[in-house]
Amino acid sequence: MIHRTYKGPISLVMIQFPTPFSLQKDEHDQRGNSHNSGNSQLPSNSLSGFMVTEALLQSVQCLLQRSDNGLLLLQSNCEDVAVAMRDIATRSGRLQILDVIDTVTADDTKVDISNLPQRTREWIDLGGDRAVGRGWSKKKLLPRRGRTETEVACISKGTPIHRCIMQARPPPS
Repeated sequence: MIHRTYKGPISLVMIQFPTPFSLQKDEHDQRGNSHNSGNSQLPSNSLSGFMVTEALLQSVQCLLQRSDNGLLLLQSNCEDVAVAMRDIATRSGRLQILDVIDTVTADDTKVDISNLPQRTREWIDLGGDRAVGRGWSKKKLLPRRGRTETEVACISKGTPIHRCIMQARPPPS
């Protein structure tokens, strides 16, 4: 584990645009399988095979806790993936959501959904939690030179990017 071998300070850990898991539309697809149809190469769900795990985030938390004000940036162009990452990060109580200046509001989500990616439209139709409210940023959080190819492609296509920034909770006194 990196938190055991690297002893230096960490200013920022970024988890950006991880390969999404299969969107869980129902418990059994039409063939009676326990996974949904679609890209069979994707992890089956957010708990099985998805790269962002509680163990990974526990390591991140240990690294950030050693550094003064170290941050975790989560970004995805799949709204359900962004929501799942943040849920995993906050579930243990070790990471806290930071307030951002330009928060995504419910009004911001009132757009023509036909312009949204199919996966996001399906997520909305399923009644999935939205990346709205405290901690979800409308604004780009990285300078232009720090953006990934995926982020640049999303910006040029007008695809929403769901972003939040977190920090390790202080250790108990």
